[in-house]
Amino acid sequence: MFVPKHRKLTADEVKDLIKALHLKSKSELPHIKYHLDMQARILGLVPGDIVEITRPSETAGTYTFYRVCTA
Repeated sequence: MFVPKHRKLTADEVKDLIKALHLKSKSELPHIKYHLDMQARILGLVPGDIVEITRPSETAGTYTFYRVCTA
């Protein structure tokens, strides 16, 4: 598998994530460009959406990180 699993978060999950990571705003997350990234196109992301990306890791088993969709 070359492309890690991508999943768009719901509004409730976004609120919980911002609280859990102690973020002031979504813009503090790394960005994913909706018109350049193929996975963003496939998921139908629009600016402001947050995507959860899960990839395999030799040391941790799986590694999860988040990105915010930007223009």
